[in-house]
Amino acid sequence: MGIIEEFVTREGTEYGDSEISLEMKCQQVRQQLRDDEAFITFDEELQTCSISPAN
Repeated sequence: MGIIEEFVTREGTEYGDSEISLEMKCQQVRQQLRDDEAFITFDEELQTCSISPAN
């Protein structure tokens, strides 16, 4: 599973009351990354990746 797919399927990721497909959620995150509204972080010590909003 890729970074984006893992991120959107995490417990606690909230998308509101409407049902959104996994593919649509992934597309939204990809667009946020392209638009510099989010970024991927890597923790070398834990060897883990995450996606965070750009503030």
